[in-house]
Amino acid sequence: DSRDSVITACVDWNEDLHVLLGTAEYRDEPVKLLQEDIKARLSAISFDGGEGYIFAGSQDGVIFTSRANPEVIGRNMLDMKDSQGVEAIKDLIIASKKPAGGLVRYTWPKTTTGVESAKVSYARGVADWGWFVGAGAYLDEVEATIALNQNNRIKSLVSRVMLILGFALALILTQWVLARLFAATIENEVSTLKESFHEADRVGQRIESEGLLFREFGFLADSANNMLKERAASEQKFRRWFEESNDAVLLARDGVVEECNRAALLMFGFQNKSELIGEDVRVFSPELQPCGRRSIDLAKDLVIQSLKEGNVRFDW
Repeated sequence: DSRDSVITACVDWNEDLHVLLGTAEYRDEPVKLLQEDIKARLSAISFDGGEGYIFAGSQDGVIFTSRANPEVIGRNMLDMKDSQGVEAIKDLIIASKKPAGGLVRYTWPKTTTGVESAKVSYARGVADWGWFVGAGAYLDEVEATIALNQNNRIKSLVSRVMLILGFALALILTQWVLARLFAATIENEVSTLKESFHEADRVGQRIESEGLLFREFGFLADSANNMLKERAASEQKFRRWFEESNDAVLLARDGVVEECNRAALLMFGFQNKSELIGEDVRVFSPELQPCGRRSIDLAKDLVIQSLKEGNVRFDW
């Protein structure tokens, strides 16, 4: 799908095989799965004989859970007003943004009867996700008690709701920690695989797939091992051709001999490679070539031409 999201990726280009190896994981995917799980768990919580429940929504007014009015789930209720003109959702969001959350009084349909009744709810925000989470109680059954001792009743109610919300937030935290551990495991696997790829490319070391926790990474490691095996066979074939060739072959870097075959030793009159390797190729050439150009200048031009065209034949 098309989306803007942070990913964790490991890629490596194998120059010899002309193959790009890699793997990637959307870092926000575990968080989305965690959020959906939390919504389902919050929807299942009820208390006070089914009249009490936990509701949740986004800070812009979209409702995630509501046992009393399931038809509002997924809708933006920011501008909704109750029968008294109270913008309940907007006020709950404002209260949730306070450091300790806040209380809002409004009317809302009961879960059991569908009849609107006065209600007090406590809401608190989950800042990292842009959520508000809350719970409340209908006041028609406790109006007499509230009238006699309103302050104490509200404090007790707040403590009860906060206890429930504390459990809910602890659940969210636990799920978040588990998600982070899972993400850390993936990142560790990716890092291990990346280091193994570097070692395999540098010294041809086989990648151990048995210790990888994820089967997909194991398949990737096995594929890389097969390519390493093919590369080793190719290098062995090239080495045999290099050593057994009847033509003198020198491998040089910046004008210094790094490798040679037996035919090169015979051509220059050496007994073993140590006499030739490390020498500057210019010591085997006269100052001027038959064409009149200096050997060092002509050699530079021929190197540039060979890199551009692939190969060059010339008299020397």
